[in-house]
Amino acid sequence: MLECLPSLIKFCSSECFMKFPLLEKVIVGECPRMKIFSARDTSTPILRKVKIAENDSEWHWKGNLNDTIYNMFEDKVCLFRMAFGFLFSLVFFGCIVVDF
Repeated sequence: MLECLPSLIKFCSSECFMKFPLLEKVIVGECPRMKIFSARDTSTPILRKVKIAENDSEWHWKGNLNDTIYNMFEDKVCLFRMAFGFLFSLVFFGCIVVDF
């Protein structure tokens, strides 16, 4: 689980090849700058589930860990949920028209 790391761009920036043969799931939450998991390909033979919060029910998978994380952030899935995940109330004052 990678959580509350606002400056994290990637988990590993070295050119080493990493193997995680038993990794089943990855949770990336509140890491808005993250682009990929590692600079090089990573072996995760049984991983097929990545999500953005532990209590989130939606899992993502795009063929490999780097592509999945890249697509999640390109689609703004993580940024959107991070920005409004704890919003309880929204009040507008002095607005004549509000467009959504």
